[in-house]
Amino acid sequence: MEDEFERGQLHSPVSEDQLLPKDFFDILLNRYLPVVSLTFTGTVIAYALKTNGMSAFFDALLHDKSIYLLALYGAIWVSIPAVLWVLMKSNSLLTHHADLWYKVTAGMMAATLLLSLMLFPMESGLLAKAQNFIVAVLPVHILMYIYFVKDAMPPVFGVPLSCIGVGLFCFGMFIV
Repeated sequence: MEDEFERGQLHSPVSEDQLLPKDFFDILLNRYLPVVSLTFTGTVIAYALKTNGMSAFFDALLHDKSIYLLALYGAIWVSIPAVLWVLMKSNSLLTHHADLWYKVTAGMMAATLLLSLMLFPMESGLLAKAQNFIVAVLPVHILMYIYFVKDAMPPVFGVPLSCIGVGLFCFGMFIV
């Protein structure tokens, strides 16, 4: 018995065993990347403004390595529930529970950060800059839930945000 590959029929980029969901690239490019880019861009701008104020905003934006590292940590932190959602959505047994697990994971992460802020105040050093991120993590998780899990961000906003975020990420990696 001859299979599809031997007959010359094209295969989809998704394997037969469904390790990736069929709409994985749509989720990655139209849902995940714009929201993570918005988080990264907003964090870079906020840290550049907080570091030196408006007078040296561009100097901090172009030369301060620590703001790009903190923004990267923030983007990775808010990506954890999204990656978990994609993995659960790809498993046919867990696909119905993915939304609930996203909410639970994001809530636990936000609660952990807020509790750590109350228990261990960060008064100086690199972690003192992270207080802005800790306060903003809950709205970012809510925004990511709306645009990532429920419905994709409109391309009018998603494409420019993705371009700006990827550009800032690449620039940050060059100066770090």
